[in-house]
Amino acid sequence: MALPIPNVLEYDTSLVSYDSSPKCTGLAKFSFCSASDGELIGSVNVEIGQILGLHKINLTSMLKDFSIGSKPEDYYAIVSLHSDWLPRRIKFGLNISRVNSESYQQINNKLEHAGTNICFAPQAVVSVKQLEKPFARNWGPIGGPNEITVFYFVGAPFAREPANRSAYTDVKVRIHASDGILFEKLLKLEPERGYYFRIGEGYLQEIFTNEPCWIFFEAFWWSGSGFFFSTVNQNIGGDHLF
Repeated sequence: MALPIPNVLEYDTSLVSYDSSPKCTGLAKFSFCSASDGELIGSVNVEIGQILGLHKINLTSMLKDFSIGSKPEDYYAIVSLHSDWLPRRIKFGLNISRVNSESYQQINNKLEHAGTNICFAPQAVVSVKQLEKPFARNWGPIGGPNEITVFYFVGAPFAREPANRSAYTDVKVRIHASDGILFEKLLKLEPERGYYFRIGEGYLQEIFTNEPCWIFFEAFWWSGSGFFFSTVNQNIGGDHLF
């Protein structure tokens, strides 16, 4: 699975696990990458027991240990669990909150949790039939007055990393607004890499609208996932892609 770590100068990102998750042994590998080019910044291995159960791992702090500098850049972490046995369902939470913000600290006196708490369960491989799926579809909101950002990942779930992958995966991306389709294009995205989508930037740089839109992904592979979040207001909101 892949997790967004937006602008490390403004936001603090953590992975939370819960007591409801079954226990197992093994290693969890966190691979931190730059969103601009997918370059690997560094990796950290921890015991699975440290992320299953009631735990919180600060991804931003782990990333900063690699001396990434002081630029307001986006990153992401690919998390893989290596064990002889993994449960079919593990519940996690993705928390994104503001740091070093005067406005955040003022409201923090009244509101303890001013960031996201996105609950999600990475897809587990329970049958080889899953690997034979010809496509995977995901969708969610993007843009609008809340300037929603979307993070998308085409790759293996937390349990496996399939071999013999091609250099690129075809992903059909569509942006819908109230008056029809604003964008439709077949993109060649690198597998096992995270991508940020924002209206007016990157792949979507030719779209200029303040209207709330929907983004649809159709990957011609069996697994895709992602998140969306908004940081415009004091409280940060978000969810996983559907």
